Formats: sequence, C-alpha cells, structure tokens
Amino acid sequence: MKRGVLFCFVLVALTIQVLASDALAGESVLLKAMSEELDRSMKNLKGKEYARLYYLQYQVTDMTTYSVSASYGAIQADDNDRSRFLDVAVRVGDYSMDNTHELRGGGGFRFYMPGEIRIPLSDDPDAIKNSLWLATDRAFKEAQERYIRVKSEKAVKVAEEDPSPDFSKEKSHVYVSDHPHVSFDSAPWRAILKRVSARFKDYPHILTSRASMSVKSETKYIVDSEGTKLQFGRNFIRVSLFGETKADDGMRLYRTRSYHAANLEEVVSTELLIAAVDSIVEELDKLRKAPLVEPYIGPAILMSKASGVFFHEIFGHRIEGHRQKSEMSGQTFTKKVGKKVLPDFISVYDDPSLKEFKGIPLRGYYPYDDEGVPSQKVVVVENGVLKNFLMSRSPIKGFPKSNGHGRKQHGRKVVSRQGNLIIKSSKKVSFPELRARLVEECKRQGRPYGLIFEDISGGFTSMGRWGPQAFKVLPLLVYRVYADGRPDEVVRGVDIVGTPLTCFAKIIETADDDNIFNGTCGAESGWVPVSAISPSILVSEIEVEKKVKEQDKPPILAAPDSKAVSRISEDPLMKAMNDELKRSKKKLKMKKLERPYYIEYTVKDVASMEIEGSFGAVTLSDEDRYRDLYVDLRVGGYEFDNTNYASGRYSFSFTRPKRLVTDDDYNALRRQLWFATDNAYKSALETISQKRAYVKTKTFEEMPDDMSRVKAYSSVEPRAELTASKKVWDERVARISSLFKKHPAIRQSKVRFFAVVSNQYFLNSEGSKHLRPGVLYGLEVTATAQANDGMEVSDFISFYSSSEKGLAPLSEIEKETEDMAASLTKKAKASTIEDYLGPVLFTGQASAEFFEQLLGENIGNPRAPLAENKMLLGMIPGGKLAGKFGRKVLPEFIDITDDPQLKAWKGKELMGYYTVDDDGVAAERVQVVDDGKLTGLLMSRRPTKKVQKSNGHGRAEQGNAVGRMGNMIVKSEKTMSANDLMVEFKNMCKDFDLEYGLIVEKMPEPKFTKESEMGMSYFFGQGQKPPGLLPDPVTVYRVDLKTGKKELIRGCEFSGVILRMMKDIVGTGDEEYVHSFLSVLTPFGPGIPTSVVSPSILVEEMELKKASGETPKPPVLANPYFD
Repeated sequence: MKRGVLFCFVLVALTIQVLASDALAGESVLLKAMSEELDRSMKNLKGKEYARLYYLQYQVTDMTTYSVSASYGAIQADDNDRSRFLDVAVRVGDYSMDNTHELRGGGGFRFYMPGEIRIPLSDDPDAIKNSLWLATDRAFKEAQERYIRVKSEKAVKVAEEDPSPDFSKEKSHVYVSDHPHVSFDSAPWRAILKRVSARFKDYPHILTSRASMSVKSETKYIVDSEGTKLQFGRNFIRVSLFGETKADDGMRLYRTRSYHAANLEEVVSTELLIAAVDSIVEELDKLRKAPLVEPYIGPAILMSKASGVFFHEIFGHRIEGHRQKSEMSGQTFTKKVGKKVLPDFISVYDDPSLKEFKGIPLRGYYPYDDEGVPSQKVVVVENGVLKNFLMSRSPIKGFPKSNGHGRKQHGRKVVSRQGNLIIKSSKKVSFPELRARLVEECKRQGRPYGLIFEDISGGFTSMGRWGPQAFKVLPLLVYRVYADGRPDEVVRGVDIVGTPLTCFAKIIETADDDNIFNGTCGAESGWVPVSAISPSILVSEIEVEKKVKEQDKPPILAAPDSKAVSRISEDPLMKAMNDELKRSKKKLKMKKLERPYYIEYTVKDVASMEIEGSFGAVTLSDEDRYRDLYVDLRVGGYEFDNTNYASGRYSFSFTRPKRLVTDDDYNALRRQLWFATDNAYKSALETISQKRAYVKTKTFEEMPDDMSRVKAYSSVEPRAELTASKKVWDERVARISSLFKKHPAIRQSKVRFFAVVSNQYFLNSEGSKHLRPGVLYGLEVTATAQANDGMEVSDFISFYSSSEKGLAPLSEIEKETEDMAASLTKKAKASTIEDYLGPVLFTGQASAEFFEQLLGENIGNPRAPLAENKMLLGMIPGGKLAGKFGRKVLPEFIDITDDPQLKAWKGKELMGYYTVDDDGVAAERVQVVDDGKLTGLLMSRRPTKKVQKSNGHGRAEQGNAVGRMGNMIVKSEKTMSANDLMVEFKNMCKDFDLEYGLIVEKMPEPKFTKESEMGMSYFFGQGQKPPGLLPDPVTVYRVDLKTGKKELIRGCEFSGVILRMMKDIVGTGDEEYVHSFLSVLTPFGPGIPTSVVSPSILVEEMELKKASGETPKPPVLANPYFD
C-alpha cells in the first residue's frame, strides 16, 4: 500500500494444496519450543515501566521449494531451497486499544514490515528459543514505543469515525497435523522443460521465453497466548509458460499459460504443453500485428477468468474489513451494508475453506488464517445486496468478530484479505448467446463494435481519500467484435479504467461458463495465494484508455538461425559470444545512426554455496548456479562515447545483468546474446544523445577521453569447479556457532560460510579474450554484546582463501571464535572513552585498514562521470585523492605499490591476485606512492587528464569495471621494533601532557561497514549515522603511561579525520601484517578479494571521542538458554 494505491499484481499460477488428515499428530519439537518460550515471555515480560502485554503470537513458516526453468531448449535454473521464517505479533494495552491502533499523525505507518527473520532449519530447541527470544524482545520494545504514540495521539486528535476495539476475542483452536512434503526429482522435468521450451526457437519473433516448473511444500506453525496451537501444511505445484514479443511501435506484448494438478502424476502432458507454446506464439503473432484501440466507452464482455480478476481487483479489495475502519481509506462500501451494490442477479461469497472447484484445486484455500482463526465461507453479497465484509481480528462497526480472513506473507503484518472469491449469477446464458447479446447491445447504442477481454494480468485500485476512487485493470488479450458481422479482430494497447460503483451498475447479464483464476495477490500484507471463480459478464458500458508502451523499436537484426549449429567441438559459450559479437560489429546499425565502435561481453558462470548458523543450528543452507551476462556496448568513439555520464537514472556503477542458460547450448546462448546486444545498442544511442545535449550547454575545464586504447590480450585458463561439501560445512557452521552457548554475555551471533566459483568469459571487439577462473572461500563470524548502559559492542573475525584448504583449520577458527567471544564479554564490561586528542598507535589489522580506507579507497576510480544531478556524484566511491597526483600524501619514508600479480607475501596468500582485470587488460604493478608522493592511480580504461592508460586495475563488483586495489604493499624506510615503537608512542603521549595513550588493534572491514550485519548498530547500517573517512574502531586499548597497564575500552569514534592526516605518520614497526578482506563498492555487493600488507604505524595526532547515537535498553528477559 503506497499513498492509498493498492498494487495487486496477480501472478497466474498452477497450484495444488494438500491438507493432511485431521487426526492429531505428536507435537513437534518446533511447536513445543514455540509454546515454551511463549509461556515464558507472557509470564515475565512485564514491569512498572511497561504497558501490559496482553497478547503474543508466534508463527513459523517452513518452506521447501524446488524450481526448474528452461529457455530455448536449455536449462536456465535448477534450484532447491529450504527456509524457515519467524513472525512475532505483540500487542500491549488491551483488546479495546493497543499498539496496532492506526496512527493518524505524520510519520505513522499502519503497515509496518518487520522483514524476514530466519530461524534454525533443524529442530534444535535451544537455537529455536534463542531466535524467538531475540525477535520477541525487539517486537516487545517496538510495541511499547508505538503504544505511547497511540495514547498521545488519542488525546490530541478528534474522535474517530469508528470507535471499534483494536482486537477481537476469538476461540482458541488446537490442530496438529503432519504434512506430507512433495518428493521431487528434477531430472525428468529438466528433460520435459528443455523439450517444451525448445519449441520457441522455431519462431524468430519471440524475444524471450521460458518454461518452468515449481513445487513448494509449506508448513505453518502457530501458537498464541490465548491457547491456539496449530500445525498444518499445503503443497503448491505450478507449470508455466511465458513468451514475449514486441510490436513495430515498441509495445511489449506477452502471453502466459499456467497449469496445476493434484499431484505430480497428474501434471499436464508434454504434448499439451507443446501445443500451448504454439498457441502462445500464434497469439503473440496476432498481437504484434494487431491495430491499436483508441480510447473507448461502450459495451464489452469480460470472459470468465478476466472477470474473476476484475472482481478481485475492483470489488474484492474494497470489501476487505480493515479498509472500512482506516481513516485513510475511501470506504467505498462501509455504509452500504443492507443496500444494493450489484445487480440483483449477482451474489458474491468468499470461501477459503473450499479446496477445489469442479475437480480443480483452488489456490486460495487454507484451513486456518494467519491469526489462527478457521477459514469460513462469507456471503458478501446476496442477490445484489451487501451483507458482510472479509474480516480479520480487527473489528469494525457492526462486525466485531473475525471470519477467518486475516492473511499475510511472512515478514508482514496481518490484514483482511481475499481467499477464494466466488461470483454467482442467476441470470445466465451460454457464451455464444452472451456474445450475440453484445452485438445487440452495440447496435442498440449505435456503436460500431464492442470488446471482449479474454485475459487480464492484474491491476491496481486507488482507495485513499486524497485521490480519486478509481481503478485500472491491465488486459493482455482483447478482441474487437463488430456489430456488422465482420470477423472478430485481435486488438491491443488498452487498459480498463473507471470507478467501481458506476462500473458494477452496468452489468447486464452473465454466461454459464464459470471458470477459475488461480494467482498471487500483492498488497500491504505481502503476497498471498488467491483464487477467483466467475462467469463471463456482459457490461453495457466500460471505459478503456491507451496503455503505456515502451518506445524502443523491435530488434534490428534478425534472431540467429536456431538450426545453424547443432554440434560444435569448442566451448559453446565462447563460440556463441564470438559469433554474435562478430555479427553485431559488422551488421548492427540503425538507419542514419552510428554503429557501435566497441562491444564487450562478460559472462560470469557462477556456482556458489552459502551457509549461515546461529547458536548451534543452521539457519540458511543454499546452493546456486547461474550465468550472468554483462554487455558493454559503446557508440561514438574513444574520445567521446555514451559512458561516463549519469543522467537522472543513475546506473553508473551498477549494471543489471542478463541471466543466461546454464546449459552449454550454443543456439540458446546465441539467442539470448542477440537480444541483450540489441537492447544495449539502443540504450547506448539514447544515452549518447542525452550526453551530447548536456555537454553542448556546459563548459568543462577537463574533458579526457572516455576510453583508453589498449593492446589486445588473450588468456584462457582452465575452468575451476566448486568442490565444497554442503553437508560438511553445515556441520562445521553449526559447530562453530554453538561455541557462543558458553558465553552468556553474547546477545547475538552469526557464522557464515560461503564458497563462490566464478569462471569469467570475456570477449571484446578489439580482439581481447579471456577465460579467468575466480575462486573464493570465506568464513565470517560476527557477534554483539551489550553493556549495562545499553551500548552495543560488536566484533568479528573473517577468513578468506582461494581454496577450501587455504582456510584456517577448524581448530584455529574455533579458538579465534572463543577468543573473540571472551574479548567481547570483557568489552561489554569495559569503561568508555573520554575525549582524546593525541598520538594513536595502529597495529596489525588496524594499520592495514588505515591505509585501505584512507588511501586505497581514494586512489581508485579517479574520474567522476558527468552528472545532471550533482547529488549522484556523492554515491560514487573513490577518487578523492586524484587531485593530489604528484603531490605529497604520506611521509617521505613510505613507499606503496599495488601488485595484483603477487600470489603470496612471505608464505601468506594474497587475495588480490589476478592475471587479467575485468576490462581484459593484463594486471600490472603500480607504484602508488614514492617517497611520500602520489605517483600512481589505480586505473581501469577510464582515462583522466593526468593518467591516460589503464594499468590493469579495472575490477567489477556488479557491472562496470572501475579502478580498484589488488594487493597493496606498504613499505617503510623508518622502521623500529615493536618495543621501540611502543617507547616512541609513550614519549609522544607525554609530550602531549597525557596520562594515557590509545592503541587501535582492529578496525571494521569494508564489508562490515557498508552492510548492516544482524542489525548491529556498532557497524554502519540502515538508520545509523553515515560513515566518516574512518569508521568507528572495533578494538581499542588505553595504555597508562605510568604503569604501562593496557586496558580494553569501548565506545570510541574518530572525529575530524581528513586525508592529509596520513602525513602525520611519524613511525612504523618492522613487522608486516598481511590483511585480506572483501572490498565493496555497493552496500550489499558480493565484494572484491583484496589484500594489504602493512607495518604498524604511529600517528602523531588524532581525535577520538565517545560514540554518539541512541543506545537501546538491554533485553527485558535473559536468554532462555541461560535463564
């Protein structure tokens, strides 16, 4: 819900639902753990300072999903995912008024979205209760805060139109049923989908297509403080087809088919699917040649499925109960109970307890809603008269009870929603007769034609009081029926618009062809499965307006011949890239416009594994395989082209990839490369015209070339394969995360293992080519504790390697985890810092991060693009030191190089090693700082005025390559032993008349400063203060100058850090520390492997002060494991 507009996108789906028998089964470990923690919370979550907790509900959604898809005869995805999500509903106050009460003032959000909370996949009661405890504490505090606002607003606002209570009292229910999950073998379906999707290859006008199969088994567990205890499940199975084309005027056109069955054996036959592909193609061919319809008001038929979507969108959402109560809603039907709202031959009811209709499963079926209330049949309209609303447990005037329609997606809040909306008519004829009535109605009105809407994709409806109470519905397939008897004609380019009360009054008659629409509806409580059953309806008047359409022309070149190559001896992916690039370079050109001068294909062929665990149990275990294509196509010339320019649509450092098939199918890959290249060419032409217009009206001091020339480079290395065992790492992650069970002070912890093998295929029109394997294994451990004053303190350890064997041994990881937990426990009890101005000693990892974040991050990506919106320039990382080229930036005794060609440093692996960069340029050693002067920048192929050539440092995280670090090596000519450095440090502190000095031993790595890990406020995340040049240090010690005592302190932040502070380094140690980490460009990017080798450093003067910001209260209850 956004500003009163409900966007309800209905995804056509084939679905099956299976409910286990009604016999009570044994209570599961999960349900028992939920019940026990709920009882503990209800008993103990209280205090004089808190409003009364009167209701608590836990819901866990356990899902196993299999999905397989194919395109043009090749597999595109084959995934298997298991997940468990927790939702916590907390109500404080009482049934009449609680924290969920609508806020009518500024800044009040009725539909708060808490987000996804993953919990253990295994039935580990300790780990489950730990997750429940953390989520409950957060929800309880948020409820208390909101309840204060509710009471305050109640006192200053006018009385509400509907004074109904906030929550209804309902009977409790106990129902525990074992749910049989579907056993799915993807191998047979891979073969079927490849065969079916291959049919699309025979039709050149099809631009994108796919055939897919998904099987989802879902079990819900619900317990609440009123005694409800539920465990039930359902299965969803869907086979779907999709095809897309484009009309000559640029309009995007697509058609779909979806099928469902009661079990895998009853899924539609392969022959029927192939016939459906032919039908889709035929419809698309007619649509792309079809005439556009001008705005029109006149008679029309909405065929049964389209009618079902129409009623769902226009009527169904307006009779959802919460909309009758909200002061923001238009309340179309609120005061029309007992009054006629539809023709007297129309009745409407919603029955989510109905499993099937005419032998076909209904997607909107469920036995209990998300508030634990049994689903019920609700007669909404009887013979045209409004009788009821669809109710959750949020009462409204005249309707004090739920009727089982409180629904949501996991991670959202419950509101009333539709289930199975069923439209019944007592005035019906056969469809041919209905069509004849349409013709008669056209003649009666003097209209030359009427319209038949066969298919509708969805729509949106405006229900806020500040806007028109109108709707828009989006047809997919429309026929024009002529009154003079000419053949029906497919037309396109219209949307249905109107207001509901006027529209419903125009229904004349219906057919007897009731049919089912199965789909998924998206609204303010998320995506929920729905069904609608309706006959075709004839309306005397409907209004259509022109549809928004794309402006790009159809593809310039014809689709590659799908039968040109059947078997090839070389790598199919590289050959497809080479052949399509050659064709595009030679033939891709729009009339009177320039052809590309440069084309580049980068394909990342990725196999990955990711496992997360907490408190001894795995919460995420996922494997993935995909291929992403990035196309860099340029028009103009090396001196001036379509790049290095940011319009209002900023996409300079992030390019959305095109997903390719993972099979080595030459024809399928070629087809996808063709369409992606065509889109890139048109986008380039549009961008360069905008850039030329912008440049024409501005003057510039510096206008370097847009792309440097380089020699062609070719390198083909052997592919790498992912060899890690998911079972082994599931066990290791669980084992490492269980170590925190020994440390009661640790409030929250997470262990993450990942393995990514990315074989990069690169080809450009200059002759460069490479196949470069990239392998990254990582293990990260993060934890948070909380001091008595509420301050959160956090720490992390990380291990990265280019091989599984290169990671630290398990015993070492466990020891470091134990040490970190013990240190964090001490830090939570440590004293805070006073304002400090004086010398600071950076040792080990902290010194490496000092150079990385002050120097390394600011000598790459040295050129900002031209930008119409100057605010966009602040989003572009790096480049801050480019203006200091040739000038002193460090003391004369420091030299720095960056050398990606180094594999190791004194026996320790360097993660920034690579042979060729992401621009296809050979990696080079760069002298970055020489005798303290900045003598080199890390360059991609984007020249600056002072550095015109690439030096092999173009590295891409997501999309375009920019200059980034590889392996930065810091060398000093002024070194001293650790003892001598400490003596020098203490002497300098005495010169500042200080009683103590500060030693920084650990700094956050870029990955942990640019993404919010576990909601840690210690590290920069959403809602926290923006980062400075140096983030807040992680581990800081205070050294007493008299006694030499070294004391751990907490809560420090740097103040007034500027880049010139690097000149204040007065000494370095003689020991070198190798620090490997993931450098990140975007907040949630995957990261670029990087290493820094650095000695400890002594900085003459820096300012630190106590960390600012809010501090949350400690948890109200103790961790159940330690309670």
